[in-house]
Amino acid sequence: GGGGGAAAARLAAREPAARAFSGALALGTLSAPEVSRAAWQASRDPSTTPELRKDAQRLLDVVEWSEWHRLVALEDLRAQGGSSPHVSFSAAAAAAVERPREVRVGYWRWGGEHLVRYKVWRQEYEEEMEEVRDRTSDVDLVLVHGFGASCEQWDRLVASLTNPCWRQAHWSGATGATGVKPPRRILALDLLGFGHAAKPGLSYTQHLWEAQVADFLLEVNEGRPFVLAGNSIGGGLSAGVAANLCDLCKGLVLCNTAGNLLEPDEYDGKSVGALLLEGGAGALGAYYKPPPSMPGILEAQTLLDGFGEGLISFLKPQIPKLLKKYYPIVPEKADRRLAATIARDAADPGAANVIASGQKLPPQRTLNEVLTSGGGLAAGGLAAGGGKVGSSFFSGPVLVPQGVLDPLSGAERAALRLGQLTDLRLGVTGVALEAGHCPHDEVPDAVASAVASWWPQVLDYANGKPQAADAAVDAAKDAAKEPTQWAEEETAVAA
Repeated sequence: GGGGGAAAARLAAREPAARAFSGALALGTLSAPEVSRAAWQASRDPSTTPELRKDAQRLLDVVEWSEWHRLVALEDLRAQGGSSPHVSFSAAAAAAVERPREVRVGYWRWGGEHLVRYKVWRQEYEEEMEEVRDRTSDVDLVLVHGFGASCEQWDRLVASLTNPCWRQAHWSGATGATGVKPPRRILALDLLGFGHAAKPGLSYTQHLWEAQVADFLLEVNEGRPFVLAGNSIGGGLSAGVAANLCDLCKGLVLCNTAGNLLEPDEYDGKSVGALLLEGGAGALGAYYKPPPSMPGILEAQTLLDGFGEGLISFLKPQIPKLLKKYYPIVPEKADRRLAATIARDAADPGAANVIASGQKLPPQRTLNEVLTSGGGLAAGGLAAGGGKVGSSFFSGPVLVPQGVLDPLSGAERAALRLGQLTDLRLGVTGVALEAGHCPHDEVPDAVASAVASWWPQVLDYANGKPQAADAAVDAAKDAAKEPTQWAEEETAVAA
């Protein structure tokens, strides 16, 4: 039932039904058609109480939304054609965008319940496993998108990182040009509630998404060493996961990251993570209040659903215009394909609840908490390997490719935030880029160059070598200054 307690008031309208039945429906121990039939009959039975009728309709939504996303997944896999390395919405869409080589689309049931799309890019010579061990590092690169986006938004960056001509100059590749071993694999996933992932009627929080990314790394990536790269809210989530899995994480890339960042003298060392571990959401007290409601008229979650639907309807016609605003230097990268992808994803059942959840988010751990020990590491370099000292935080190398013309924060704030992150502790490499909120998609060559120049720090850290305070900072900055570098190198190689 709906319930009136404080805990129940925080739940999404369909959350009790989703948590109670999603697992059994996914396993097939409950028949979706039979549950649908029973819920439909109960929702229309005049003898059913209004509260039970409402619950029956919510259960019907759980079944129908789950089936919708199952069909979306089947269509994606059918488009891939089993052995084909490419997947797209249509042949025309595939021809209209630069797509990286050797991409495979898969689906994973998180917790055995909710379908999540992910993409895997492999080095084109990976069939020769002995050569892969020699020519690639043991570290995978895993990409986490921002709010409203999907794993599709990483295509251009991966195309830059894996282009054969570019790779010869920047990675060891087939020629051993630099001696730097590239990632073994590159993976990207849809966060639950976005892209082609399921959008169950849950309460979406940073902690839910952090748990999803961590489980993906442990299950799909089989607990192998990784570097996380995130944009916007995906950056804040990646920083939290890096702290939670600090023994496996070997590096962190934050592209215009979200997340609260305090000056050292403002950070009092209080841990949101410790509060959650000790007492759950209830221990946060006033920090995590139920959303507003209209007692006797509309319950809180009904208001939130209406807010989500209204916001999507308002923003949907403006998506192309807003995207070009977020890509101020190369607005043509905010193309029709990107706008159509975001609009399609926002039309999925359950999307309104995801958007509305932003109005009741609990506090997230600050970047100070997840990246430093008590607000800063002592001078003298970084510890090698795990970096677990006291409470869990990530002490390894961090790259910050920052679009300093970010319209969301304003240019002044974007530049200030880059400086704050770089000064947070040793081992944080900041790179200022002439780009907006999504530099990985707007100027992918520049971000790829910064990643390749910074990657030796990752390999040193993964191999247990202590990190110097500012190792490879100048190289990363220099590499990112020339966005035309890739095209020039392709011409030179071709000649």
